[in-house]
Amino acid sequence: MSQISPYTRSKKERQHNWRATSIFLGVTAGVFFLSAWLIDPTPPNPQPEPPEPPVTISQTDDVEAVPSRVPAPEAVETSFDWSARFAEVQRELPHHVDPKLEQLESRLQSVASQLENMKLPANRGVSIQEGLVKLKDQAKMLAVQFDRPTVDANDIDEAVTSAVQALVLAEREAIRQAREQAEQLVREDLKPAIRAARLQTSDSQDRATALRKQISQAQRDQAELKNKVARLARLKSDMPDIQRYLKPFIEAGHLQPKSEKSAWDGEITPDAKPVSLMRLTRLGALEDTMDGKLKLYIFGGGKNPALRNDRPLGVFPQYWAKHLERPEVLKVINRAQQLLRDHGRALVEEHLLSP
Repeated sequence: MSQISPYTRSKKERQHNWRATSIFLGVTAGVFFLSAWLIDPTPPNPQPEPPEPPVTISQTDDVEAVPSRVPAPEAVETSFDWSARFAEVQRELPHHVDPKLEQLESRLQSVASQLENMKLPANRGVSIQEGLVKLKDQAKMLAVQFDRPTVDANDIDEAVTSAVQALVLAEREAIRQAREQAEQLVREDLKPAIRAARLQTSDSQDRATALRKQISQAQRDQAELKNKVARLARLKSDMPDIQRYLKPFIEAGHLQPKSEKSAWDGEITPDAKPVSLMRLTRLGALEDTMDGKLKLYIFGGGKNPALRNDRPLGVFPQYWAKHLERPEVLKVINRAQQLLRDHGRALVEEHLLSP
């Protein structure tokens, strides 16, 4: 435990120290004076006792006369417990290691031992007791000054470190709050510009999305165009067979397939146009089965007056029951069905078939 040096104390502490020293010197001087006075308790100029006054007896009193003089207090000797009284003063002295305090305590003990061996008049004993009371009060004041708590340098370091940390944390918090306020002010000032920038960004994104859609559509159109060109090229390569085998479908007429089950169920349209590819597909006439081939054969080659089929046949065979079993008929039906499956879309695009 290290103590604070007197040079590092405050002005107020130095004043308290000076006052304590003054009281200490005053107490020491009082003890010295009391010791010197107690050594020679006889008064310097003793006065002779006055003569006793005559005893007078009243003529009217029936009682026995009583002397009128009472012994003076100085003549009464008494004894006191001086060790206990001086012990009370010693208990009030500072509990401090100091040569002067030790010397003072030894002198108090010496005076107490001398008083124990003396018979003092009552008035002199009372005066000494009053002096001891004052001495006890001065000892209390001296103890208050001397028994001041010492300061631990380690405690001071910890306190200073804690205070510094608190200041650092407070500074960081103040900087953080100031930064947040500044950012908030900047955001408030930039709100119109930010809104405009967001709107512009949104418009740019919309334009970019539309542009991507246009690019994607253009790519699809380009791919479709390429496919269309390829389909047209294949169509042209098979155009001679189309002209030969598909006359009952590509020529303009009024009969269109109506039912999805029976090829005999037809519909007469007001306008003359090629056969609808979608109706043929829905009828099942393009399926690579005997039933599909039969439906195609009936619709394309049927010349029953009830059907009112006004399209030319070309090389496509006219429908007769069970003629599909003939190889030459089946061969034409197969080729016609193959051409419709391979080039149906191209035939619609070239307006050789209705959608």
